[in-house]
Amino acid sequence: MTDSNWKVSITTFNCEKEFPVDPSLENVRSLIIKRLLFKHRHEVKDIYVFGFQELAPIWEGSFPSIMNSYTDTLYQSIASVLQTLFPADEFKLIGSETVGAIAMLVIGHASVTVNEVLKNKVRCGMLDSSLKGGIGMCCTLQKNGGVNGTFTFICSHLTANEGEKNIIRRREDFQSIMDSCDTQFGDYKDYHVFFFGDLNYRVKGWNHLNNTDYSNEETINELLGNYEEFYHSKQSYDTYKNFIEARINFPPTYKYLRGSYKYNTKRIPSWCDRILYRAPNFKEDIDKLTEVYTSVDRIPELQFTDHQPVMLVINLPQLSETRLISLEQGPIVSNLQPNTLGDAVDIIIGYAGWLQHLKVHYLLVGLFLLYLLYIFFI
Repeated sequence: MTDSNWKVSITTFNCEKEFPVDPSLENVRSLIIKRLLFKHRHEVKDIYVFGFQELAPIWEGSFPSIMNSYTDTLYQSIASVLQTLFPADEFKLIGSETVGAIAMLVIGHASVTVNEVLKNKVRCGMLDSSLKGGIGMCCTLQKNGGVNGTFTFICSHLTANEGEKNIIRRREDFQSIMDSCDTQFGDYKDYHVFFFGDLNYRVKGWNHLNNTDYSNEETINELLGNYEEFYHSKQSYDTYKNFIEARINFPPTYKYLRGSYKYNTKRIPSWCDRILYRAPNFKEDIDKLTEVYTSVDRIPELQFTDHQPVMLVINLPQLSETRLISLEQGPIVSNLQPNTLGDAVDIIIGYAGWLQHLKVHYLLVGLFLLYLLYIFFI
């Protein structure tokens, strides 16, 4: 690998609303981040991307100020762990963004110069809310004073649950996110594009839930080839045209029993958590570029969620022509399309969840009962 290549690490993690974001939980948070970085702890990367789904409770995701405070905390923790792993190196935040309970951070090595960052947020949830959606970040970067690259990272959480109607909704979510990025980022598809997150595609029709070794290579290949929704969707529809994925050789990442390394067999174990790549010339052999594509071991510190994190480490060649806006720090632009209905729904979800969190509903019920007693007995 030559120095003109870009070394990129991407991690996606559905936290089931339980990630320890409280500033007082730094030790626990550091253990988790160390595990997320474990597979490539021996060699520093140019870019580290972290995508989180369900980082916090749904109601907190309705308040950007809360979510932004969490990404600030996350960045400090990630930077601290990276500094511990690579004491001779320095790191900086290229950009962070949230929509609902989805969050993404892009962190760069100190040798990387940021020329431009464009951001985009898309809501795909019920009534245009942020219960589901995606974040796009298009980064034009330069390293070592001359090696240029443009990278678009799209972190998403698509429609959940099984059934044909939800498969259709997942395709619609994907298309909505990509269409919005088309509008905001222009010619970004001429460069490196990653689409990742909890895509929520399931294994269906597999009836051997209790006697299957999901780590067996033949079983993995059989499930992916014959029973997996995403593989079928990619072959049957143009939605995911030109996106490729490194070979999967790890067990399904969902659904686990919390506090355990065992699957919850109320659901068919599935590869919900994925990282897709769109090569500029559509001819790249992703397996030759990929250093690591795997799930992260389900150690006790990661058993607070029913998902396993997934990570990709990839070496990307410099393109012959790369959009370079300027040699100085360029603009950071964030776009969330005006949506009166979505804004209103998010506010309702946020304050309803906040009242429930404070257990105010118990107070309201109590006051209502007292009112009834007053009417009927006084």
